[in-house]
Amino acid sequence: PGGAGATGGAPLPTVGSHYDQILADHPDFPAQSSGEVSGDRTVLRWRGGDWVFANDGTLVDAPTGAREGARGEDDPGADDKAGPLPDRPQLGEGVPPCESRVHAREDVPHPTYGTVRVFLSTLPGQEDFGCITASAPGGETIFHARVDVVGPEQLEFADPVTDDATGNSFVTYNPGRYDGVFVLIPTPTGFVAPEDTDAQYFQSDGRVRYYSARVVESDSGGPAAISEEINTCVPDCAAANYRHRLLTWDGSAYS
Repeated sequence: PGGAGATGGAPLPTVGSHYDQILADHPDFPAQSSGEVSGDRTVLRWRGGDWVFANDGTLVDAPTGAREGARGEDDPGADDKAGPLPDRPQLGEGVPPCESRVHAREDVPHPTYGTVRVFLSTLPGQEDFGCITASAPGGETIFHARVDVVGPEQLEFADPVTDDATGNSFVTYNPGRYDGVFVLIPTPTGFVAPEDTDAQYFQSDGRVRYYSARVVESDSGGPAAISEEINTCVPDCAAANYRHRLLTWDGSAYS
């Protein structure tokens, strides 16, 4: 996560510090209860960066500026995340090899890695699904997700690809009837994963995937929004009774 920097007074917290000591040094540090919980990690937003704590209160990940400031120029680990962006994604064993047919890629900003490369791909002979994969400089795969599509032409980057106001990036996909929007929401280690990824890939989950939707830019230059048009199927689907909603960014999802 980027955006943090020394502002005078106590030095910025470093990985390994405990929450209690950080709060003592920085009284403006947010309360643990205000953080976003993901598994055994809690993410707190402070001074423009994401600070990630383990359950015992230990800081396990910090914004880039804080990490670099703690290392020093001669630390051989300072360039761990340096290196060129790969031409193709590199996935481990047990992951569907969608990367065998990459048909689109875009470089997007990321608060931890600076710039990452996002690949859109399909698996030859199995064009009922596609893959979205993100790679960090040096080639590390930091995100991978499957989505239902009916062919490569139905998995594309949205316009705009990235919303500068939020840092989120967008992919459009079509499982056979209506377009959907897949939102790449940055986290300290990659992007937010979709829920229930083993079933009904095209269904909306209210945070990452929005079916029967499209990205719309703000006329005022503010954050982009998602326009959702859902067939309520009331009294039946043939009646084509659609519900229209404009979903705006609330800090964690579009609602």
